[in-house]
Amino acid sequence: QLDHHLIAGGNLLCMHGLYYSTHGGWWEWAPPCFHFRMPYWPHMKVWLKRAERLCFVLSQGVHVADVAVLYPTETMQAVPGTSVRPTFDVTDVLSPHGCDYDFIDFTSLQRADIVDGTLRVADECYRVLVLADTRALHAATLDKIRQFAAAGGCVIATGTLMDELQQDEHILKVASADAVLDAIRASGTPDFLSGSREGRVLHHRVADQEVYMVMDVPHGDSLFFRAHGKVEIWDAQHGTISEVAALCTNDEGTWVRFDGNDETSALYVFNSDYRG
Repeated sequence: QLDHHLIAGGNLLCMHGLYYSTHGGWWEWAPPCFHFRMPYWPHMKVWLKRAERLCFVLSQGVHVADVAVLYPTETMQAVPGTSVRPTFDVTDVLSPHGCDYDFIDFTSLQRADIVDGTLRVADECYRVLVLADTRALHAATLDKIRQFAAAGGCVIATGTLMDELQQDEHILKVASADAVLDAIRASGTPDFLSGSREGRVLHHRVADQEVYMVMDVPHGDSLFFRAHGKVEIWDAQHGTISEVAALCTNDEGTWVRFDGNDETSALYVFNSDYRG
């Protein structure tokens, strides 16, 4: 469960609570104590040390994601009865198939810079913008989307769209959440890809290192990373680092074999300044 939170971007662990008296037992969801009275307490330090290592590593550097998904605030405010479900239908397909993303709000989108066909928001850089069931937008949001698409950015839309989006020839319209994923993959070299097309990923760039957290990948699967350099596995459980032999490399990136299991996460770290 911790890994699922971390790979979704939550890198601060806050324990639910420590009850100093047995009054905590008055609630069915709360045992008398979360910590030292519990039979698992002797094992907690091992688990917490793993959590400490993961939280530290994944709070460093800059998050790297190709895809921004517009949160449908404007549509929900303007169209009574609108649901956020179509947007979540898209992200529910992206996450388990190795496509990381950020939600972007309309004010951040309006303030974003368009540079070389990408959207720049603070330290983030998106080459794909996804719209789901977008029935209403502020004029400034619509203008920024059109500018991004006209500048070579990839805008993918699905579901019911307002006329201005439906008629824009620079915006790719697809029929389903699965088609959104296919269109993202077809738009450029993916940052991560597994041979089985399964798995979750989180990518941070820390100085000259590319740090990828992966999970839900079948054992023995081949993994592609849009990164180069010496490859290492950082074992958060034991605090060890070991080198990984690449299956192959090309101009686009590096392939490695996943020798872990699908029950826990793995940290792959690429040292891009390595010249060995």
